[in-house]
Amino acid sequence: MPCFSGCIVSSVEVLAPIKLTAQVKLQPTPEQSAALLRTIETANAACNRLSELAWEAKEFGQYPLHHRNNNEIYLVYLKSGGGYDDRRSRRDGEEMKPDVQGKVEELWPQVTTENLLNISHGL
Repeated sequence: MPCFSGCIVSSVEVLAPIKLTAQVKLQPTPEQSAALLRTIETANAACNRLSELAWEAKEFGQYPLHHRNNNEIYLVYLKSGGGYDDRRSRRDGEEMKPDVQGKVEELWPQVTTENLLNISHGL
């Protein structure tokens, strides 16, 4: 129904949402295939770790799981792209203590890609 300036619409048409499902076949390059596999493996490892944390805390609701563990999952799995390693994530907040932060600030100018692991293990 056309409407010109100043007119009042007397009827409203409501369209129902349409849901379409498409089945596609991915044809990735070897590099894309390897990246996709790493992504799936990392996501599975993150889910497994989240399940362990849920059982340890006996907390299974979405809100508590998200807020209690989001930082660890993000840092260990999403940002680093790796699996769980106790040296990568702490649960006691030790890394935020002023003396540890002072040591990090002191050592940071010396850090390079080549010596990062050696320096970080000395903290």
